[in-house]
Amino acid sequence: MKSWTRRAALLVAIVVALGTNAACGKSQDVWASPGDLIYAVTWSGSSVLFVRSPTSASEELWVAEKGGKAHKIRDPRLPCEPRGYRVLDRADPGHVIVGVLCVQPLRRSYFVDVDIASGEGRVLAAIDAEMFGGAWLNSTESGYVVHGSEGTDCLSVTPVGPEGVRTFSQPAEVDGVRWRFDSQFPVGSHDCLEFGDVGLVAGGGPGDSKAVFLASGAAAGKTGEERRLAPYALVVLDTPDAQPRQIMHGFVDPRGLSVSPDGLPAAVSGTLNGTRGVWIVNLPNGSACPVAKGRYRAVALSGDGKQLAVVRFAADDEVRVLEIGNVCR
Repeated sequence: MKSWTRRAALLVAIVVALGTNAACGKSQDVWASPGDLIYAVTWSGSSVLFVRSPTSASEELWVAEKGGKAHKIRDPRLPCEPRGYRVLDRADPGHVIVGVLCVQPLRRSYFVDVDIASGEGRVLAAIDAEMFGGAWLNSTESGYVVHGSEGTDCLSVTPVGPEGVRTFSQPAEVDGVRWRFDSQFPVGSHDCLEFGDVGLVAGGGPGDSKAVFLASGAAAGKTGEERRLAPYALVVLDTPDAQPRQIMHGFVDPRGLSVSPDGLPAAVSGTLNGTRGVWIVNLPNGSACPVAKGRYRAVALSGDGKQLAVVRFAADDEVRVLEIGNVCR
């Protein structure tokens, strides 16, 4: 009887563990492992595009497909010599939006729509600031640039369009702290104690004009590591003139953010409630579901929102794809 009880308990434990692994999106396929730093990942149809940063060469755009087939794509024709790719974003089929920081002229950045097959590029917006990150919203032909300067903890975000830089019409409030998200434009100051921090931004798909930010009111009054490790809130901005709606709070050291094309779930890589990993957040109700544990950098939800491309920190970074289905919807 005791033996049967032990066996039953073991069987229950195995079933629970398998269920937990499935719920946490443990099914991961390695799509690319080129042996270098990888970041800035996005989808184009059923393929994953990513930026590879070889130690002895310029950054490259690569494409990966299921089965581990990955290769470099044609160098895009850009309006300047790129110092680095700062953004990869969804575009029309066969295209990708890149955010590029120039070598010359200094502190000039561009959003460019690139034809993947031909490499031809069409400039969408030009910004006289160092681009650290950002997002382009095809539905509104506008975007957001995260900007600052090397060696500073002070980052902010500015809305942009084809005509160049736009501005927010009013301060935003996150966790009880009010400041202008674009307070540090065009160059991040070394004195931002009175301001919060906006580190990541992502947009949805066609017909969805909202943008999602990871912003920290708790960063105000802090510098260095203290500022970087302040908790961030996930906030939604329906238009540049609207007040952000705070969805949830508590992400620490966030590294990646993506929004499904239908605008419902978001994916975040970072630490939440003491656990480091990747989370799916239901934007309408603020619930968060873990889909992977460990150290991850960039994330990108697929066109149907049922697959998630992630960049996993490793001795050699890897692009992995998780089958997440309808988790947290």
